[in-house]
Order: sequence, then structure tokens, then C-alpha cells
Amino acid sequence: MEKPDYEAARLYVLGRLESELSPKLLYHSIIHTRDDILPAVERLIELDGVTDPQDILILRTAALYHDVGFIETYANHEAASIRIAAQTLPGFGYSPEQVEQIRQLILATEMPQRPDSHLAMLLADADLDILGREDFLSRNKDLYDELAGMGIEISLTDWYTSQIKLFHAHRYFTRTAQSVRQPGKVRNLEKIVEQLSKIQQALLPPGFYSRLEFKAVLGQMPLFRSLPADEIASLAESLRPLEFEHGGILFLEGDPGEYFYIILEGSVEICAGMGTPEERRLELLVSGQFFGEMSLLNQGGLRSASARTIGKCRLLEMTRSDFDSLLERHTHLAYEFARLLRARLTDRPMT
Repeated sequence: MEKPDYEAARLYVLGRLESELSPKLLYHSIIHTRDDILPAVERLIELDGVTDPQDILILRTAALYHDVGFIETYANHEAASIRIAAQTLPGFGYSPEQVEQIRQLILATEMPQRPDSHLAMLLADADLDILGREDFLSRNKDLYDELAGMGIEISLTDWYTSQIKLFHAHRYFTRTAQSVRQPGKVRNLEKIVEQLSKIQQALLPPGFYSRLEFKAVLGQMPLFRSLPADEIASLAESLRPLEFEHGGILFLEGDPGEYFYIILEGSVEICAGMGTPEERRLELLVSGQFFGEMSLLNQGGLRSASARTIGKCRLLEMTRSDFDSLLERHTHLAYEFARLLRARLTDRPMT
């Protein structure tokens, strides 16, 4: 039986990527395969202790081929990558069984990622290794510019909002990637939030945080959009504005809940086990979002997590009595709270 020639396959794929990829692909260029994914796979192989020669061959080859489909199509490129692999790998000595294994691994890089084996987890982690790297912001800009070049126009506000959602939804599957890249991923998420906050602040008119502007912000929130104008105006007058520097603690897990908060500027992290070795972030909320409602919906309820500001933060605060009165006047808000909370919990990553 002919031995698979990985080196010949590598030269073939990299040659096609270099000569056939569109120059518009600023992120998914040859750099992504040659300088991002292949080194990431080699690092994970070593750190994860993968020693089986067949496993190493399959993983390396899947990493090599996973984005070759971009030479043919931008949409559904994984299917094109699989087809090119099936057409060419037998010529490099790969068996049908090996080609099928490679097909399965390439599928693991489709978004949202759903790897079903340890090798697939390693490839999925290598494909999004960039999320935890120091050069994330510059490579992320390459992706943003690539989309624009392909005719997909997105405002920077929408772009950074989508990236925050990606970070929340994503998780590294292997302990090795979690150890190597999770700390950097946390730092990069904070950088994205900071970028979004700067853009939003730059777009705000002078005196934004007057009562008139509070009214405008509240009226645009999905939670309050159905309220009559006079109710919005009343809320704008009654809610208390707060300012916090970085690291301000709003409440701790187990505290009695007495206030409901709306974020005007900055971001707030919701954490479990704050201040303990088991501390973990459950969620990162940004301007326009709210928090603190769960303990107020239950009379005498306690906080189920802690809240801490990231960077400078401006909030609106509602008391329990005002919260209760609002729900009494507009009972449908309880259903809206439940709907928005369900959507937020669905987006929250598994911990």
C-alpha cells in the first residue's frame, strides 16, 4: 500500500493558495493556512501529547486543506475544500478511509463549531486560535476589510457587536487550547468592548447624558419600546444616573437584590465566585443592555452572581419599588423580561 505523501500534498495546496486565491482575501489568504492554522496545529499536537502517526497525518492534512475551497467560492467554502481533498488526496497516496477522516475534520471548522472527536476539537481550536493571540485586533481588521472587499458592508458598530457575540458563543474545546489561549481571549474581548465603547461615545451628541437623552436611550431599548411616551419620560426623570471607574463592584453573589441597572456607556461583567480561585465570567454586557432584574422578579430574591464594571461605566439605576410599580402598571413587561432573558441565556456560553 502506497504511503501518504504529506509533503507533496502540502506543496500542492500552498501552491494553489498562493497563485489562485483572490487578492481580496486579506484574512483567508495563504497566511491564514500557512502561518496561522498549520503552526497552531503543530503546537497543539505537541502540547496535547498526540503521538499516533496516523492521527498526526490526518490532523495536519485536514488543517492544510480546510480552507483551500476559497480558491473556488467564498460561501460554503468547506464543501469545496472537501471536494478538492477527495479529488487530489488519492493521488498523494491517501486511502479512502483517510480521506473520509479528513472530510470529517474539515466539517468541524464550520461555524458554529460542533466537533465530534478529539482530533476535530484540536482542529476547531486551531482554526480559531487567533481569538487568543496578541495580533487579534489587526487580523480582525483584515477580516473586516475582506468582507468589505467581497461586497459585504458592515458598520463598525455592528461589526464589533457581532464579534462580542462570537466571543460569548465560542469556547475552546481542548484543555490544551483553554490553557494556552483562553487568557488572551479574555483580554481580546475586553479590547473589542473598549473599541465599541469608543465608537459609540464618539457618535453621541454633546450633553448626551441629560434627562432628555436618557429618554431617547430608554425609548430605543427593546425592553421599553412598547411603553407610552409619558411612561418613558417618567422613567427618564426618576432613574438615578451612576458613574463607575474600572473595577467597580455593583453587587455580590448572595446579596439581597434592591436595584435594576441599565448600561449607558461601558461594560459590566457578570461573574460567579468573584474573588475566589473558582471565579469565572458568565457574561459581558455592553451599552444598551440591562441586568439585575432576576432578584427583583422574586420577592426577597438574592443575587445569583456578582457584577463588576470593565473600564469607565455609566449606568441608570432603578429601585425595587419603582421596578415593582412599573410592572404593576405594565404587566406585559414581565413577559418581555422573560423573553429577553431567555435569549441572553441562550447566547451565554457553557461554563
